[in-house]
Amino acid sequence: THTASPAITGDITGSVFGDDSTLLVDGVNNKVVGDIDTASLRTSETTIALGNSAGETTQATKAIAVGNLAGQTDQGHSAVAIGGDAGSNTQGAGAVAVGVDAGNATQGEGAVAVGSAAGKTSQGASAVAIGGGAGETSQAANSIVINATGVAVENTTASSLRIKPIRNATMT
Repeated sequence: THTASPAITGDITGSVFGDDSTLLVDGVNNKVVGDIDTASLRTSETTIALGNSAGETTQATKAIAVGNLAGQTDQGHSAVAIGGDAGSNTQGAGAVAVGVDAGNATQGEGAVAVGSAAGKTSQGASAVAIGGGAGETSQAANSIVINATGVAVENTTASSLRIKPIRNATMT
């Protein structure tokens, strides 16, 4: 408690404790500890990066990266990467990657990848990949892949659709 006059200016070293001796700011390890009221958590930044190395290098304005290595390098304007390694390297403007390794490397502008390893490598612009391994490698621009097989399903033809599995039934 400081009540003396004049007021303190400059840096203060040490830790901060609550009235009940609860550690609030650990000055030794440079950490804020304990619960944080996230209902009022705000930032003046134009980007959000949460996680080890998330949004680390060249994260454009309005981009969001949540997860270990999410949006790590060259994340485009208004791009969203959520999940470990999602949108990790060169995510295009307006692209969305949700899931571990989704849109991991070179995700095109406006592309959408939802699911583990969806659109993982070289997903074209405006492409859509839904499901684990959908369009995992070299998905063509303006193409759609929906996958529920448990193994990778590719679509390297631009402006086309690929869905697996499809029920083999007559009179459908």
